[in-house]
Amino acid sequence: MEQKRINLCGEVCPVPLMIIQQELANMATGDTLIVDIDMGQTVRNILRWCEKNNYVSEIDETEDGAWLITITK
Repeated sequence: MEQKRINLCGEVCPVPLMIIQQELANMATGDTLIVDIDMGQTVRNILRWCEKNNYVSEIDETEDGAWLITITK
């Protein structure tokens, strides 16, 4: 299983979700995508999308007020 990390800080929806969809399309089942993000509404949209598409997701807040979203395909 592989792990990839992308930084989407400063990006506004729908761009982060489109990038995440592209990344996950190129990953194998069981792989993990870690996303750095700093927009609260975008975080909610990503988590909703993960739930709707049956991806396992976890969220952690960083010390600087951003978030790390871990998505397992």
